[in-house]
Amino acid sequence: MVHLVTLRPAVSRFALRALALVAICFAIALATIGRATADNVFPPPVVVVYPFTVAGDTSAGAVQTGSNIALLLSNRLAELGGIVVKPFTPGTTRADYLTAAEKQNADYYVTGFLTPIGSEISLVTQVVSIYGGTVVWSSTVTVRTYGDALGQADPLRTGILAHAERSFSAITAQAPPAATPEPVTRDAAGVNLTKALGRHHRDASPSPAPSGSPAAVAAAVAVAITPRPIAAPAVALVASVTGAGDPALNSYAANSLVAALRRAGATGAGALAIGAQDAVTHAADLCKANAGARAIYVATLGVAAAPAAVTLDVKAYDCSGKPLGAHGDSEQVGRRDSNQRAIDRAAAKTIDAFLKTTALQ
Repeated sequence: MVHLVTLRPAVSRFALRALALVAICFAIALATIGRATADNVFPPPVVVVYPFTVAGDTSAGAVQTGSNIALLLSNRLAELGGIVVKPFTPGTTRADYLTAAEKQNADYYVTGFLTPIGSEISLVTQVVSIYGGTVVWSSTVTVRTYGDALGQADPLRTGILAHAERSFSAITAQAPPAATPEPVTRDAAGVNLTKALGRHHRDASPSPAPSGSPAAVAAAVAVAITPRPIAAPAVALVASVTGAGDPALNSYAANSLVAALRRAGATGAGALAIGAQDAVTHAADLCKANAGARAIYVATLGVAAAPAAVTLDVKAYDCSGKPLGAHGDSEQVGRRDSNQRAIDRAAAKTIDAFLKTTALQ
């Protein structure tokens, strides 16, 4: 009896400890499942990264450089996680990127353009949604090395995930604004992309002429913005801005025009990753790819140092490439002002002038 009495408390303590341990494990499991559920509310988007195109250069070295950038970005996106990255099918041409990505059950495909300018490279990165074939995220930066180009993987991933989450949430898809180019950290150990391309370009065009195929044109179409009701719905597209010696200011001016069009009441407005001439030449295809598009705007930006001022000249064309009108504005840059603020004012006044024409009607 003494033995049993002594054993009973020991058994009870053991049972209590076992039950407590089971409860703790169960709680940890529930917490882990809860976190996993919260972190994986939406299925990871499937992405294919295609080789980038070098403007005006189809040499073996240029093709290899474009493929290297695609490989670097693919590996980095896979390492960062949250995205399923599928390898592209070798030999796929730009005109077939959309169709090929659909066959791989991808949600997005990534590609872009490389434009050599002097000793640097203008890198345009685009994310195209398979559901509609439109550009949903775009970025333009200046790079010198593969290391610089690889730095685009992080914002690229963020843009893809943000758009995918909105799509799965059944919220009106509105792509993040095109990233404002920032100073690039030079990678002294990186491979020089200009050397990889084998030559220097001083007067290269800002973007290559797109293929005439509907799929290729669709890959360069504008980013859609959240619609809002107006008396006369219209979609307006803005081609790449030229003129200023600083590519960053040109890019800023394009985005500023898009913002001004949105405030003016356009149900859709977006920046095209192609030049003015290409935009006008392919106006009909661009309008078909963007339901409701009625106008394409092309602009030239001028920047003066003394006295400091910016000038924005804008022309509008309809979907047949016919001119709709032209307006311009010049704004002084004060001591406490900036070129960007002056550009915003010029864009707002110019679009306001277009409201009195047929461009937005």
